[in-house]
Amino acid sequence: MKYLSLFSGVGGFEVGIENSDVEMECIGFSEVDKNAKSIYRRHFPDHKDLGDATKIRPEELPDFDLLVAGFPCQPFSNAGTRGGLDDTRGTMFFEIARICQEKRPQYLLLENVLGLLSNDKGRTFQKFLGILTEMGYFIQWEVRNSKNYGVPQNRERVFIKGYLRGRGRSEVLRVREDQREASAECEQVEIARPVLRRKHDCDITELKKTLRDAKKKSNYSVVKIAEHFGLPKTHVEHWFRRDNSFAIPNAEYWNELKDLIEIDTNEFDAFVTEFEIVEGVYEKSKRAYLEHGLAPTITSSGGEIVGVQRENPGVDVVVPGKQATRVMSPDGVSVTLCGNAGGLGGKTGLYAIPKAVANYSERNHGAAKVYDTNGISPTLTATNYKHPITIAEEDKVCKPVLTPDRVNKRQNGRRMKEDGEPMFTLTAQDKHGVFDGYDFRRLTPLETERLQAFPDGWTELGENDEVISDTQRYRCTGNAVTTSVITYVINEMFGDLND
Repeated sequence: MKYLSLFSGVGGFEVGIENSDVEMECIGFSEVDKNAKSIYRRHFPDHKDLGDATKIRPEELPDFDLLVAGFPCQPFSNAGTRGGLDDTRGTMFFEIARICQEKRPQYLLLENVLGLLSNDKGRTFQKFLGILTEMGYFIQWEVRNSKNYGVPQNRERVFIKGYLRGRGRSEVLRVREDQREASAECEQVEIARPVLRRKHDCDITELKKTLRDAKKKSNYSVVKIAEHFGLPKTHVEHWFRRDNSFAIPNAEYWNELKDLIEIDTNEFDAFVTEFEIVEGVYEKSKRAYLEHGLAPTITSSGGEIVGVQRENPGVDVVVPGKQATRVMSPDGVSVTLCGNAGGLGGKTGLYAIPKAVANYSERNHGAAKVYDTNGISPTLTATNYKHPITIAEEDKVCKPVLTPDRVNKRQNGRRMKEDGEPMFTLTAQDKHGVFDGYDFRRLTPLETERLQAFPDGWTELGENDEVISDTQRYRCTGNAVTTSVITYVINEMFGDLND
């Protein structure tokens, strides 16, 4: 069986197909992102590069049996009402449809975000299905969640399966184990939500001027800066606006942005990067809804997304908030990986991890660290009797800490006290904190590869052994399909046809 791959990314469909029970040959792929394409070509050097999907001439393609695509979804609510392909011009779905119209592959397998179902009040999805049906395809669609296919990631995606008439089933919808029925009751609760607030103030007018002047001197365009960070142009351009549409650059990109456009002042560092947690509430009437009940009516002017209070969450939230700042336990299911989200944890989420705490001093070189019982012991030395290794007996230790972000700061020779001891003396110039045995971090690129069921190191290098930056690796894995889901769907799709 031969297949064509469109909007191929780093080869998620290809890995899923290779791991399936069906033998297939790729007749060509299409991808325009330079980093994703380089990674793809490294792993599939024999696959023909068809370039930009909008430039493909279907009549020049060899015949193939299956078209696969994780296509970008653009709304087209202002499209005409004549029907057919004219209504979808300018969207990536149009490229799929025009190739299918010419080549008539027997099968289709398309993937998209869950929002496709509600885009433009469902009209977008209805239009897609209508066009495929008019072209002679029986259509099935279903929602699959990656967490049910061997990876701990909550990632719901819509899969559209098409069979040219005479080659498949005629159902429009097939109910799968991923889809849940909602109960008839809705239970409302009130919950508080810690939110982040900037710790410092600055002269915004001066910050705007500094950013614009530095960009102008650097000769970097907004497009080049956006490509560097793997962000949409519309996101980055707000960093350099003069008007009220100005946006403060994301904290996670600030230092790299300074290096890129050569900002030589540290005046704005604390303002951009330092935050504090304050108590807040959900804005929409302070409402949250239990997961087993019905959702409230969704409106176009609803403001903040309604919170959902899970009774049995797959992830234990340590610090609530938006995905970029929410902190979760690493023992559960990860949040959905994103390709273009901003904020420190926007693409991957933030996770609480046990860590060893250092009561550093120049004399004992960290001998007073506290180690978790689940980790690896440090190297034992002949002088350990002087500074015994401390193992945390409980899951969590709670110790007063002086100035947590400055390891050399001490009061009366100490930086950290033991669990149960009183706090250090409060002073005007010192910060105080409590160590509870955990640190916060986002996922590593390797972990994001595993959450998408790619082999380890899949996105590390490009075609010519060039090193792919972590920012681009996050973006590529966030935009990819979960390969284990593809394997399951391919086996199911073609296994059914052989029954």
